[in-house]
Amino acid sequence: MVGRQSAKQGITVVDLDGTLLKINSLELFLRTALTYALRHCRIDRVVAILSLYALRRIRLISHETMKYRAIAAAGKAPDMLNIFGLKARRHLNRQVLNFIAARRREGDKILVASAAAGVYVNKIWSGDFIASPTGGPDCRGTIKRDAVEERINDMGLELKYFLTDHCDDLPMATLAADKGAKVILVRPLGNTRLRFESALPKSSLIVIERRNRD
Repeated sequence: MVGRQSAKQGITVVDLDGTLLKINSLELFLRTALTYALRHCRIDRVVAILSLYALRRIRLISHETMKYRAIAAAGKAPDMLNIFGLKARRHLNRQVLNFIAARRREGDKILVASAAAGVYVNKIWSGDFIASPTGGPDCRGTIKRDAVEERINDMGLELKYFLTDHCDDLPMATLAADKGAKVILVRPLGNTRLRFESALPKSSLIVIERRNRD
């Protein structure tokens, strides 16, 4: 109708580790890679990954350096990646999956935005995603916020919900609140809830508490 502007389609943005996925995807990926390398007698890969773990443990390298060098050392064998994906999907958060399904029924697009490496995110999530590129830097903090905002603007969508569990995502959560979207904090640990409550308007924040069996 002339004089009326149609509403934009909505989008729900979801963090991966700790939110859609209950576990740390990098730890599972490297454990899977180590087991696969041992079974295929790739001792060079085993030594490389364990050496990087050791260097990180004594703080000679950063977590980010360890992460990307270890992922490179793990290789990209298709069957190893498939094994990882099968294991990872067993740890998907059913509450979050149900929420995603409900938002899809309402017409939302779903975007997973994660600091996890893109080389294996597509083995966990088959839809649209933003992840860390090969070699880094990590897609977290303001980097994630800017990447998500650019994607949403390019798609011409309206941000409706942002789901996360971690304080690293406060920049993205602040953007969501500023745009009138709801921020859902999933199973927060430590002082995470307090930091979100301090940073965001009360009306923007919804908290899903950790249950005893989680």
